Amino acid sequence: MMQLKNLSFSSSCTLHTCPRKFELTKLIPKFSREESIHTTYGKVVGEAVQAVFANVKSRTAIVMDMFLNWNLSLLEEDSKSRKSFYYAVIALDKFIALHRAEFYDYEVAKFKGKPATELSMRIDLGDGFFLRGFADVILYHGTRGMYKVAEIKTTGSRYVIEAQYKNSPQAVGYSTILDAISEKFQYKYDSSYEISYIVYKTYLMEWEHLPFPKSKLERAKWIKNVLLDKEEIQKGIKQGYFPMHGESCSAFGRPCKFFDLCTLSNHALVPPNEMYEEQLERERPANFAFNFSINDLIEVQLEDI
Repeated sequence: MMQLKNLSFSSSCTLHTCPRKFELTKLIPKFSREESIHTTYGKVVGEAVQAVFANVKSRTAIVMDMFLNWNLSLLEEDSKSRKSFYYAVIALDKFIALHRAEFYDYEVAKFKGKPATELSMRIDLGDGFFLRGFADVILYHGTRGMYKVAEIKTTGSRYVIEAQYKNSPQAVGYSTILDAISEKFQYKYDSSYEISYIVYKTYLMEWEHLPFPKSKLERAKWIKNVLLDKEEIQKGIKQGYFPMHGESCSAFGRPCKFFDLCTLSNHALVPPNEMYEEQLERERPANFAFNFSINDLIEVQLEDI
């Protein structure tokens, strides 16, 4: 059951959507989604944006990296959402323009001598539970002396509304951990109470920057919510039962990958324990740039009151 105790921001969202889907996603590690134009496009564009922020590669070098990381045919395209390698390069060029206009006074933060892109962090929640995350970009504003969390997203929607991102716990969680990094490792700069979502609308081929101010109360609530998620999982493990939320059996017009399987018993679905060795190996503390306990985060928040 150790797999159920290794949490991430995405798995927490799955838990809220359907506890049974959360359980099976954790217990059947090989049951992963196949590579698609949507996942490849999002990954390649996200890495290109991180490279622009890092400012250590030319545009030509970034495009070459995009080419090497494009795992599909160069002719693969989703015309409805305008996703292809060609459209990914357009997204890069349009972000370069946005970067010059809105992020010219920011640079990528450096922790332990490395640029803070895809910054890995792991939180010990106690009782064998851990929460891990990978922040897209941590920015640093030299004049203000502040760090800021920025998350990169792509969407096929023609319009982006604040409700899609404003109350998402992901960036709030990263900013809470960023407080601890700044305090415990004495980087001597403050963590900004503003987080940014940088969203690319693929069909309109437009970037949109959505900054959201956050309060200390929201960070405290995030810690409380994480501990409540832990309690819910503990109850499911103790009772041997994670409820299925039937209203979540479909999303974006597609059935859940466990549809018609989740009603079977775990004995018929879950592989032997040795199947998890690779998964558990990835969770070792040495694989993360920063490791904290949940008490570390609580102490830092209390010190600022």
